Amino acid sequence: YLGWERPSGKRFVGMAVAFLGCASMVLVGARGDGAGDKAAGDVAGNFFFFGNCICASCYVVRSKPLLRRFPPVAVTAWSYCAAAILMLVTTMSLSPWSTVVSALCPDCRGAWRVPRKAAPALAYWVLCQSCLAYALLTWGNRYASASLVSGYSVLQPVTAAGLSAAVLAAGLARDCRARDDDDACLAMPGPERTLGA
Repeated sequence: YLGWERPSGKRFVGMAVAFLGCASMVLVGARGDGAGDKAAGDVAGNFFFFGNCICASCYVVRSKPLLRRFPPVAVTAWSYCAAAILMLVTTMSLSPWSTVVSALCPDCRGAWRVPRKAAPALAYWVLCQSCLAYALLTWGNRYASASLVSGYSVLQPVTAAGLSAAVLAAGLARDCRARDDDDACLAMPGPERTLGA
């Protein structure tokens, strides 16, 4: 019922690498100042990252039996329909509280405001980084073991950080430190240079 797989040395090594990836993201994101709101934000971010890893692994394990009967795209589509309903309920419940909105997104100027310049990046994220990525993840889950797919899902942030650093090193993106507006940009990780858009 739980979808457990037979333990093996390769699986153990894979889980250890995935754990090290998670730990490195937590340690790279940790701030040395430990001051008030920043420290609380770090703890909340780590909590949400942990929750994301658990939920992604549960999705992979629970969708495995469905993939024996349905195509991966159908499993992904129905999962997104269920998630959309849950997100709608959550959003409608939390958005009236400005304190919650400012805690979840301190840079936001309102719960429903999306800057016009951010629309293409948001569309790319929704279509490619979310829908397409989960469709491919579910397709991979049909042919690979659940532990391999789950291990990959927790290594995605490390992979994304590495690729972002390579893009910056190659000079293919604008640097946040040189910009004062809301355009998308990247910066190398460090005490004063955070990686993000």
